[in-house]
Amino acid sequence: MKESHLDEVNEAETILFKKKLKRLKLYKGHGTELISLYLPPNVDRSSVMAQITEEQSQSSNIKSPQTRKNVQGALRKVDNFLKRIDFKLPKQGLVVFSGNVSEQEGKSDLKLFTIKPPKELKTKLYWCDSEFHLTPLNEMVAPTDIFGIMTIDKKEATIAILVGKKYEILLHL
Repeated sequence: MKESHLDEVNEAETILFKKKLKRLKLYKGHGTELISLYLPPNVDRSSVMAQITEEQSQSSNIKSPQTRKNVQGALRKVDNFLKRIDFKLPKQGLVVFSGNVSEQEGKSDLKLFTIKPPKELKTKLYWCDSEFHLTPLNEMVAPTDIFGIMTIDKKEATIAILVGKKYEILLHL
């Protein structure tokens, strides 16, 4: 009987996940108004909700009225979303992105996006910046198989490294 690989993510899911990441990467905020919240499956509900409440009160100190309004709106969206799902997180955890994604400065277009990561989240993270913090998610889908390739004939040799579907020639002699 074949061994079951329940933790593996199929290629179609990976492609869809990468497209979502690419789309999220396009959003840019004016100031630090884009929020990234990484919630591992075992995260303490009360600490997360307390942190969001604390961030909401701290955001009243933001000097720019437009940035303050956008950050407070994004935090309210996150708070309402977590209450609406009753903090029931998928077994891998959940990543919540929220903020003003309008391309026109001075105009608000507050959105909330969620992503179920392909692998289990290990750490909790709250990040406020001018772009969504995607590094941990990109690392989850980065190729892990790395191969060295060497071709040799009578007159020359080439050494390369293969990572995923991309290769890089390191040396040609």
